[in-house]
Amino acid sequence: MSQDTLADALNSIRNAKKARKESVRIERVSKLLIEVLKIMKQKGAVKKYKIDTKGKFVEVTLGEFFECKVVKL
Repeated sequence: MSQDTLADALNSIRNAKKARKESVRIERVSKLLIEVLKIMKQKGAVKKYKIDTKGKFVEVTLGEFFECKVVKL
């Protein structure tokens, strides 16, 4: 586990997609991650996501997306 919550979450999503899973549970949540999930939902990469009421985890249902490289600042 690194200190980068967003990178960890995106890696979990990518690994779940490669394993042909329909959903993934992300344990570490941040405001930035939620905003990225909103964009991914608009683009169809995520079908839906459910945030735990206490904010402890997010359950993400995967949509269709293609492998791409990420530019990180």
